[in-house]
Amino acid sequence: MVCLVPAGPANATLTSSTVFSFDLTTNSGGVVESNGFLFGALTNTSLSYGGAIYKVSVNGGLPETIYQLKSTDGYSPVAGLLVGSDGYLYGSTVYGARRTVFNLKDGVGTLFRVKQDGTGFETLHRFATNTLTTSNNLISNLDGMYPSFPLIEDRNQPNIFYGVTTYGGAYGTGVIFSITSDGRFTRLFEFQDLVKDTEAANNNGNAWKNDYGAFPSGPLVFVKDGCGDKGCLYGVTSAGGSKLYKTTNNSVSPAVVTYKGAGTVFKLDLSKGIVSVVQQFDSLSKTIGLNGQFTFSSENNGINLGTSPSNGLIELKDHPGVLVGTTSEGGVPSECHTDTNTNNRVCIPVTEATNNATDENAGLGVVYKLDTSQNNQFEVLHSFDSSVGNNAMLGRVTDIGGKLYGVFLSSSRIYGAVFSINITDGNKYEIILENDNNLSYPNSGLLLSTSNASNFYGTTSAYGGSCGYGNVYRVSLDGVAAPPGSNYSNCYIPAASSSGGGSMDKTSLWVLLGLAALVSVRRRVFSFN
Repeated sequence: MVCLVPAGPANATLTSSTVFSFDLTTNSGGVVESNGFLFGALTNTSLSYGGAIYKVSVNGGLPETIYQLKSTDGYSPVAGLLVGSDGYLYGSTVYGARRTVFNLKDGVGTLFRVKQDGTGFETLHRFATNTLTTSNNLISNLDGMYPSFPLIEDRNQPNIFYGVTTYGGAYGTGVIFSITSDGRFTRLFEFQDLVKDTEAANNNGNAWKNDYGAFPSGPLVFVKDGCGDKGCLYGVTSAGGSKLYKTTNNSVSPAVVTYKGAGTVFKLDLSKGIVSVVQQFDSLSKTIGLNGQFTFSSENNGINLGTSPSNGLIELKDHPGVLVGTTSEGGVPSECHTDTNTNNRVCIPVTEATNNATDENAGLGVVYKLDTSQNNQFEVLHSFDSSVGNNAMLGRVTDIGGKLYGVFLSSSRIYGAVFSINITDGNKYEIILENDNNLSYPNSGLLLSTSNASNFYGTTSAYGGSCGYGNVYRVSLDGVAAPPGSNYSNCYIPAASSSGGGSMDKTSLWVLLGLAALVSVRRRVFSFN
């Protein structure tokens, strides 16, 4: 995730610290801030429940579970949360329920809200479970499946929220929907079926091209200016569209060639109810060598404007109608060097390739800008180089003061790295924090604090944090670490909450783990299902 923040003092020192570490839990991506607290979701807190919602003070202190999802509330709230204008926390789960310990999931998702003190939990919508298999071997249903990204709120009409599902709908390629605070659900648009391109004659049954894109790959953004009385929704799809992304895998025998669409930026005009495509992403060819190494090539003498957009879009606050986003692949080679004054790594995109030969430093994603007020003018702000772990860029961008800060998984595939892009100074790019233990396996971007513009917050996944199960961390521009006492030697286990279904202590957890192991052994020995 990328976050635009005010430029810090000239002598600012970027530091990181752990706010708290999780234990025996798996945390979802990111946190939100409200009234001096950070709120986040845990995808799984025990063998019997499907997740929890927690809060912790931005100034440190003991975290608190405000609501434990019960088995009927839904399972795995991976999307993260939204603070609505009514003060509620809005979120989703990717499964409809968790019925028993050994029947782990059921259904294809829910939408919910809960008050910030953990009371008043409501399931606003359950996605339809009447699924069918399409001719392209995708799963379809009535209203979408697996809502995996945060909701957004209508800027003209509070208490109306918008979201996407990655899959489902009539063709299995995703749905745009709205939901009101009292649970009125409307399916606004179903993405099209995917059709086979003549170039993809040997693509082994994978999906290919269409007009509008397929599989929404990030939250929507609401654009008010220049979009009629009701405004517009913009979003991205990771596949579909009119241009192809070809992958040749030579690490297997025989080699496998697959194709998919390179993705799109789409617009839904809420006044007209019409969806249109405002950007088709570039074709790209990726080859996986015998040693598993990736190489890339593209059209236009090696220049590529991005392929497979990810993480959605944001509108720059100082520039209405200007959107910024990221792709997980594509881009052009970069020339990198170490700045002798700061000792930071600086990478500058090459503006021209001398030939169209494959370059191992290309194809690792871009940060781009789309100006909807200027006939959708498109510009690549930065192409990532080989310091980025493949397909591991994280999150969206926002505009506060003209400097972008963001996180990606470094090429070591262990630690996160913090980078900056100064859009007021020729899109200058720097890696300003890397190989940091507090950022092991980041799974979200940086949230800029609303109470202190020098602080960012984020989360890491399993294997991160001092307990090895992830953490909430803070990155500070002013060089101030998280307060003493917020790095706990006894890692955080969600405690029982009066508003939800409770949590499990370690003794009970190990008992159930033992039971699960016994069942696994019996299945292997006696071969029963």
